[in-house]
Amino acid sequence: MTKRDLLKQLPVFSRLIRTIDILRKENAVLQSTLHQLITVDVTAKSDRVAEASPFADGLPVPLPVLRHLVSWTEDHSVFFNLGRAGAAWLAEILKRYVHLPSGCPTRVLDFGCGCGRVLRHLRALPQVELHGCDCNALAVQWCRNHLSFARFRTNGFAPPLDFEDDRFDMIYACSVFTHLPEAAQHQWMAEFQRILAPEGVLVITTHGDRFFDRLSRPEQERYRRGELVMWQEAYPGANVCGAFHSGGYVRDVLARGFDLLESLPGGSLATPPQDAYVLRNRPHSHSK
Repeated sequence: MTKRDLLKQLPVFSRLIRTIDILRKENAVLQSTLHQLITVDVTAKSDRVAEASPFADGLPVPLPVLRHLVSWTEDHSVFFNLGRAGAAWLAEILKRYVHLPSGCPTRVLDFGCGCGRVLRHLRALPQVELHGCDCNALAVQWCRNHLSFARFRTNGFAPPLDFEDDRFDMIYACSVFTHLPEAAQHQWMAEFQRILAPEGVLVITTHGDRFFDRLSRPEQERYRRGELVMWQEAYPGANVCGAFHSGGYVRDVLARGFDLLESLPGGSLATPPQDAYVLRNRPHSHSK
């Protein structure tokens, strides 16, 4: 094909690109609407219905729609085993980095707790006060009714949270920053600094190098330059909203108000193969 022939095809390519972009946006709207319809449909029964537990912990099992929201599958074993592995991993981080005087409870917040996929496996930890919050009111209501060993709250898409300063010794946010626009991510990091105790620990997970091949060529170039790459940021919190973080962006931009304790490429056992970062809050990093 000659250069002249290629030039003749440019309007066709341009229309194709515009069509693809429109379809992506329509797909995001449809998925968001479907999520809302599902929530409305099961809200009336979610506060009193749970499947009988097939697992040794004896705790109720969330409805299939809730399992799918946090695991991308309704499969019981995936929901349970991933949650258990993630909890064991987080318990080791807690043991390694959080040391309180004897008799003081360790206060832990699961930010983006969903229906308690991870939190349910932490109840056996000694002297731990467990909290969970999520923007999905349906999931929070299910947790309140079935996971009585922890306290749960619904939060908005933007801070603040209804917690006092220095409230928590550890916060973890697994596969949360993967679905938030850039401005919201920085707002939440500042809020975590406020509610974390001085030298408290924060664990976050991100889409890193393991997800590089999913990006378009222009997006890959931006990722290599250390920029945050966003998909469908008009739908914060939804799975169609995707954020991709290079290690440099997390260290130099997102987490610059914290000290980096561990950087684990592909190392999140709660949300494999996402990257994980273990951060420490700096003393007096927020004003009272």
